[in-house]
Amino acid sequence: MSDSTALSLSQLPPESLHVVFCYLDIPDVLRMRRVSRYLNGISHSRQVWTNAYRTAEFVRPPGPFLWQSTYDLEKALVCSFRVHWNLLNGGGPAQTEIQARKLREIRYTGIGVGVSLVFGRFLVIGFKEEVRCHDLKLEASDASIIYQSPGGMLGGLIAFLPLTSRVAHMHVQCRSRTRRRHHDFRSIRYTWGSNPE
Repeated sequence: MSDSTALSLSQLPPESLHVVFCYLDIPDVLRMRRVSRYLNGISHSRQVWTNAYRTAEFVRPPGPFLWQSTYDLEKALVCSFRVHWNLLNGGGPAQTEIQARKLREIRYTGIGVGVSLVFGRFLVIGFKEEVRCHDLKLEASDASIIYQSPGGMLGGLIAFLPLTSRVAHMHVQCRSRTRRRHHDFRSIRYTWGSNPE
């Protein structure tokens, strides 16, 4: 028994649904996409995410700006909502991971010429003839050799310049074994988890 005067969702004008979307939390907007194709299409409109950005009651990046796409607004709001949710609920899985970390000791008998922590995860130690890297998230204590000085000694591990979340430039100062006071600066592009380029 259906009522012939009842409206289906697809008969509602988008403007009235935009008003309804203003009262929904971010997860509810995302859930509405699964209800019907019509609501899915409306939930991808810029107006929905612009209104959600303006009415959100949690900390978020500045916006909405005209240059931000619908995808940019949605992504910023979803990320901000997740941070807000985790703060309200005691940190979520990230907090458990912090509590589960163990103290780890790394010992070397050689004299290091430079030490750097890259991306908050990789401990990089420069020695006389090579650069070694420890992945602090792995249980194994052995280090990977990520650079060996060809025919010279390292004078210092100068700097790391992060390019992406896994790629960095490593600047190394090398000294010649044969010529005194001869220094050579090398720039090596390194992707963590592979070999230097």
